[in-house]
Amino acid sequence: RYTFQLTLSSAPFWVVCEANSFDGGWLVVQQRLDGAVAFNRNWADYRTGFGVVGGASEFWLGLEQLHQLTDNGRYELVVEVRKESGLYGYARYSEFKVAGEGEHYGLIKLGNYFGTIGDELRYHLGKKFSTFDSDNDNWKEGNCAKRYGGGWWYSGCAYSILNGPF
Repeated sequence: RYTFQLTLSSAPFWVVCEANSFDGGWLVVQQRLDGAVAFNRNWADYRTGFGVVGGASEFWLGLEQLHQLTDNGRYELVVEVRKESGLYGYARYSEFKVAGEGEHYGLIKLGNYFGTIGDELRYHLGKKFSTFDSDNDNWKEGNCAKRYGGGWWYSGCAYSILNGPF
């Protein structure tokens, strides 16, 4: 666990680095292990992050941190999933960028896909982030975050949701 500060004027925050997967050097932005931390959270929690960053704990780094991290430069994204049975898969994207809060932290860039679990995140490209108290999805009949129980870049509603009930 490390303290990270993007600029001299920004507030520092805790981060976890992954040194083993894909040649290392990755910043962990979300970790789910056993459902100990509820991910059905409000907008404020998703904006600032929640859970305990570090070690064997569940957390979400925060949308504002994701935006600040990806706002300048080129960043990759790796999504790793592992079932209780040990089955493992991944999706790797050559670029990843999240807009600022004024644009509802939209998923605005997702580069080329490589992986074993499918390119399901691509469906969410260009979508705004939604929570149960901030409905920014395209579903006319309701709120996808309320329906699926977690914040995400919903459209109408989801092909992948890594923040849903465990």
